[in-house]
Amino acid sequence: MNTTERSDVTLLRLRTPEDVLAQIPFLIGFHPSQSLVGLAIDGAQRLVFCCRLDLPPPDCPDAVLAAGAGEVVALAQRYGAGAVLLVAYSDDARPARRLLVRVREACDQASVTVVELLRTDGRRYWSELCRDPWCCPPEGTPYDLAVSALTAAAVVEGAVAFSSAEAVGASLDPVGGAGVASATREFLAELGSRSPDELVECGVAYAAPLLLGWLRAPRLLSDDEVARLSVYCANREVRDAAWSLMRHEMPSRHQDFWRDVARRAQPPYTVAPLSLFGFAAWQSGDGALARLAVQRALALDPDYALASLLALALAHGIRPSDLPARRSPGSG
Repeated sequence: MNTTERSDVTLLRLRTPEDVLAQIPFLIGFHPSQSLVGLAIDGAQRLVFCCRLDLPPPDCPDAVLAAGAGEVVALAQRYGAGAVLLVAYSDDARPARRLLVRVREACDQASVTVVELLRTDGRRYWSELCRDPWCCPPEGTPYDLAVSALTAAAVVEGAVAFSSAEAVGASLDPVGGAGVASATREFLAELGSRSPDELVECGVAYAAPLLLGWLRAPRLLSDDEVARLSVYCANREVRDAAWSLMRHEMPSRHQDFWRDVARRAQPPYTVAPLSLFGFAAWQSGDGALARLAVQRALALDPDYALASLLALALAHGIRPSDLPARRSPGSG
């Protein structure tokens, strides 16, 4: 399940099904297909989290459906949400309806209000709650996200929704070239005579000003800067010093910084930048990118503590706001 914490979207401005369908791609980071998306709403009519599940195949056992429904309800209860809105994306109505029914049953048992059950094939939508043919015709209601005012507003604000989950992956694909590779080799040779204490001292002294300067005035890092920073951050204490500079009010800026480093760094020095990018993406409410970064970091180093911690948080729907505001260097 992909889960994203959101407290900055007020459901009162999502007045129609078209509004909801226009907002979802920006909430989960891409345009979903074969998916169930759940929006959980608190008493102030604010969206507190958004989750996405893969739709099961038509012959999926009931136990699997029940487990998926249970995950949605458990998250709603953990976040203190009293209501949910569910949207199933599929060309095939049968698996979509089966899962919608199961989630609604689980919500009813847990006293979680179901505001709406929508099914869409990407061109038309149907309400599984409304039976009024004047409001919700049996042939579905056509819609076009390209002409939605909310879509336009999100783009103007700088929000990004990738065309698919595959496109999300491509946004983190390596782009490191010969320049970074050469700079990495040269820097490793330069570090050969330094003691561990010197490495930490020099690494912190290098990483902190570079990151803080970039946050004030973003620019393209040089190959040498990417090489030095990625090698330094392979040391846990240096990485934690960079991690501790993250502020909740600037996660998107940190996300941009570490994405560039992660894509250009040379393996195995991509693990720390990927993990730091994943944490920033999680703080930004971009669960899809956070999960992708963690998966790639753990593929390179299955025992990497920071990536494992973030994977656990994502899997259990823990919110960034539930973590301490400051982290101690060397803690993971």
